[in-house]
Parts: sequence; structure tokens; C-alpha cells
Amino acid sequence: MKVLIVRYSEVGIKGDFTRRKMERLLINNLLASAKRKGCGKVGVVHGEGRIFLYGDVDCLAKSSTMVFGVKSVSPAEELEFTSLDQIAEKAEELWKEEVKGRSFAVRVRRLGQHPFSSIDVADAIGSRLVKYGRVNLDSPEVEVHVEVRKDKAYFYDQVLEGPGGLPLGSEGRVLALFSGGIDSPVASWMVMKRGVYVDFLYCNLGSEVTKNAVLDVARKLIEWSVGYTPKFFLAECGKITKGIMTGLDKRLWPIAFKRALYLLADKLATSKGYGGIVTGESLGQVSTQNLSALKVLNRGISLPILRPLLGFDKDEIVKMARHIGTYEYSSKIPEFCSVFSFHPKTKFTYRVIEEVDKVVSSAVDEVLGAVREVKLYGEEEEPDLQGLKVDVLPEGAVLVDLTGKAENAVRLTPRQVMEFVFKNGPDKTYVFLTGGDKFNVDLVRSLRKMGVKAFVLS
Repeated sequence: MKVLIVRYSEVGIKGDFTRRKMERLLINNLLASAKRKGCGKVGVVHGEGRIFLYGDVDCLAKSSTMVFGVKSVSPAEELEFTSLDQIAEKAEELWKEEVKGRSFAVRVRRLGQHPFSSIDVADAIGSRLVKYGRVNLDSPEVEVHVEVRKDKAYFYDQVLEGPGGLPLGSEGRVLALFSGGIDSPVASWMVMKRGVYVDFLYCNLGSEVTKNAVLDVARKLIEWSVGYTPKFFLAECGKITKGIMTGLDKRLWPIAFKRALYLLADKLATSKGYGGIVTGESLGQVSTQNLSALKVLNRGISLPILRPLLGFDKDEIVKMARHIGTYEYSSKIPEFCSVFSFHPKTKFTYRVIEEVDKVVSSAVDEVLGAVREVKLYGEEEEPDLQGLKVDVLPEGAVLVDLTGKAENAVRLTPRQVMEFVFKNGPDKTYVFLTGGDKFNVDLVRSLRKMGVKAFVLS
């Protein structure tokens, strides 16, 4: 009979009450993942340190390796036996072709009382398979496994790694600051791995195009959120951006924006009963992620700030993003936060935070009042282009080229646009050549949300 062996490690070392609770939660999550993947009817047997799943084993193997708390799984053949010879005979039947002409090793685990030892089982199987191949215990070409548990034996030659950690739902709820970039989805995944339900707060500096792209990242990430559909909170942060750019020295813009995010997340999370806030900060990666910045940013924040990426470098984070499947989606997200990164300060005091708070606090409260929940699987909202396009350059308008090809226009990169507009005068009219790039158009739309008269030239 085909069966999937599911292993867990960390759950198994908990105290009796906690272990039983987590094991039940893990089984529920395994079944939820199987249902999500369309694996059909599933039978479950809970053994000591193992969970056995019966049904479409290939489908179950794929669904189970997406479940937090699972260390590894193995598709296996189950045999009910009465003698050691039956075990050896079954092993020969299963693996004689696989070991033919190759080196092999037999690995045996045994649980329960039997008239034979694990070595006896390995010797019995090896003596049959050696007719087809040769034994090499150190570096075999083929490694076969047998687990003997009471009156059943399980035969397998694959060990598929799971994510490990704790079952999702065993450690409460947190709110993640979620930009959709490379770091924040990985940070969220790592906290999920510790058994925590993670909801998302996205501070939108673009418009519908950017928001939809970020939602795509979230949808990919929550393929791992088995048994729980996260909430996605949308905050339109244009007023915060405008306040920072008009009220502070530009060297303080990065720390001011980060501080505004902390304040916004802390107030929303506190009001909704979350146990902490997750960020994607990596120590020293940028100016707002050094020790000086992190120290002052925490001032007055009532909830714990969880920073699971603190000790990882960018290459390690990218590798993890590729592993969890979000990298290709995240790489499409424009980095609107980079508009704040112009020769920023790198040393900060609490006095700086006091200055920042005076500028951003009212805008944060205003944005908080308009935060709304967006359904992750609802219909995407199409961008409204009405009133955005012009056919003729209005009198006195500033023509800005984002394509790098036009003459008689101010040539800028998207990263330079906001600083240019607020330095040149937000009360002027700006017309942009976007080359049809949807994110360039979205940047123009975000300026409109800040009250700037910005248009796209058809």
C-alpha cells in the first residue's frame, strides 16, 4: 500500500500538552494543504513521531512540503509483516532493478519489540540485493530505507525536505510591513515558519498598477500560509510622502519615512490586537537599517519589532526569495522608497525622531483613518486613466522625459522625479513622457494623489 511518511522534529520535543496540541494543528494544516492542492480523499494515521497520509501520494508529497512544521516527507510502500523474511522479500521486489549494476546501502530504523535488530534487517535485505549490485555504505549510488514500526514496515528511497519550523497558528498573530520587494516577503515567510499568522500592511506610494503587482507577491507568498488566509491592509501614503518632502531636510527623508511606517503599523496593530510587527530590515543594508537608526526608530513603539533578516546579507535573502517563489514577482515592483534616498544621514539621535514626529504624526493619523482591507483574491481594480492624458503640452508646463530619448525635456529617472517636483515647485504643472511603461504612468498617478498637477503626454 502506498503511503506518505511525514516527519516533524521540533514539534516532537515539546512537552506532552504542547506537543499534542501542535500535532493536531499540523495534521489539520496537512489536510488543508491537500485540499488546496486537490489531492482528493486523504486518510491519516498518527504514529509516534510520524504522520502517515494515505491517498494520492504524489499529490500529497507536493502539498505536504509546503506545510510549516514538516521536516521531511517520503513516498513509501507499506507492508504488514509477520517475519523478517517477508521484509527482505519485499525489499528485493521493490529495489532489485534500481540497484542493478550499482553500489547501494540499506538504512534501517526500528521502533517497537521484535525478535530481530535493525542490523539484522539490513543484513537480510543486503544479502538479497547484493545479487544485483554491490554494497557501499560510505558513498552509495543508491540509498534505500526501511522503517520497521510494530508489525508494519515502510520502504522508501526518497526524502523530500519540508520547511521545518512550527505549525502555522501555534504562535499568535503579527502585522508585517509589506512592500512587495525582495526582503519583506522573506521576512514574513520566516515568521510564518515559527508558527505565526502574518497579516500585511502595504503603504502605497504608487497607484493601482503597483498595488496589483504587490498583491501578486502576496498571493504567491500565501501559498505557504496553509490553513489561514492573511488580511491585506492598504494605506494610501501619498500625504505622508508630501509632508516629509515639504517639511524636512532631504537628508532626513529616509528615516522620516521609516518612522512614519513604524508609527502607522504600531497604531494599526495595537488597535487590532496583534502581538508584534514584522519588518524586512537587514543590519547595515541601508542608512535606516544601521544600529543608530534602529535604536531611535523604536522609540515609543508599543509592540515588539520582529526583524528575522537582521543577520542575513542580500545574496542570502535573494536565495531565500527564490526558494519560496516570490523573487520573480518582487523583482517587478518599482522601488518607490528609493525616492527618499539622497545622501541620507547615517547617525541619528532621539532629537531627530522628535523633529520627524512633529512633521509626520498628523499625516500618519490621517492615513490610518483611511486604511482599508483589500481582498487578496478579489478582482483587481483597473487604473483610471481619465484626466491623466493630454494631447498638447499645456502653457507653462514642465515637460519631463522618463525614457531618456526626448529632446527639449527634463530628463529624469523615476527615482529622481519626486525630489525634482518638490524642489522645482509642487504647484507647477508637469507633463511626463513615459514610453508607455505602466510603472512610469503609475508614478505620475501617485503625484496626482499628492495634489500635483501631473499628466502623461499621449
